[in-house]
Amino acid sequence: MKKYSKVIFLIVFLFSIADSQPIRQYGIKAGFSLATMKWVTAGITDNQIRNRLGFDVGGFIEWFEDPLFSFISELDYVQKGMREDIPVTTEQYPDGTGEFFKYDCRIDLLSFSLLPKARIEMGGVELYAIAGVRLDYSLSNSVSVEGEEPFSKYTEQAFQSFFDHFKRTQFGGTFGAGVQLKSILPFPAGIEIRYSPNWQNTYSDRYWNIRSRSFEFLLTVYE
Repeated sequence: MKKYSKVIFLIVFLFSIADSQPIRQYGIKAGFSLATMKWVTAGITDNQIRNRLGFDVGGFIEWFEDPLFSFISELDYVQKGMREDIPVTTEQYPDGTGEFFKYDCRIDLLSFSLLPKARIEMGGVELYAIAGVRLDYSLSNSVSVEGEEPFSKYTEQAFQSFFDHFKRTQFGGTFGAGVQLKSILPFPAGIEIRYSPNWQNTYSDRYWNIRSRSFEFLLTVYE
């Protein structure tokens, strides 16, 4: 029960202010994330790490009726992680045989955001910017490796064990911009782009410092 206490507290905090503040609007957001991790050892960054595409879906409540400023509390399910293609080498081909071991590392997160919002309305169009704080809670993770057996199975198990030691909770920021169409479509909808860096290492020891970051591309529907 103790390990879920932060999650329970955040859920209560995000929605308890409903009793005292007016709701401007609410809705859902859905799209995808483009995530990666920065692996650094002895000051050297692993440049073979690649972006991983994942789903992002959630709901939000926007508070306050001020003409220029409001506040968003948001809860998302988002898939993050990384990919890496490591070349197969042999004594005969030390620079690679042309084959690769393909690593796909996925982390499923519950993400809580508190996002101040500044906006400008022009007719039926609203332009806005958001910047705030975020808490990610890891629900699960998985690692898959494609390549020649038995090495791929062995490294998959080793990577899975390594990922199981990553932190369950991570603090970070979210910065973004979007456009909302109010009267042009049959229902209010829009597009939002966000950058979400973590402010803590996902994992660190005497060898590695690993930190996550992602971009999100979302469609929004308002009520």
